[in-house]
Amino acid sequence: MLKQVCERITTMAGRVEALEKATAKAAGTRRAEKHAQSYREDVIPAMAALREVADELETIVDARLWPLPTYAEMLFMR
Repeated sequence: MLKQVCERITTMAGRVEALEKATAKAAGTRRAEKHAQSYREDVIPAMAALREVADELETIVDARLWPLPTYAEMLFMR
C-alpha cells in the first residue's frame, strides 16, 4: 500500500506542476476569448488529470488518515 501511495503522490506532484503551468499560460493571455480557450484546452484537462489521482488516493488511504473532506463528502454534506 505504501508503494501505491508514494507512486500516486509522485504523479500528483507532476500534475500539480502541469496545472500551475496551464494556469500561468492562461493568465498571460489578454483577450477574453484566448483566455477562455486556454482554460478549456489546458487548465480544465489539467484539473481533471489531477483530480483523477486524488480520487485514487482517497480510495487507498484510510478515511481516518485523510485530512480533507472526500469528494463524496463535499457533494452530500448539508
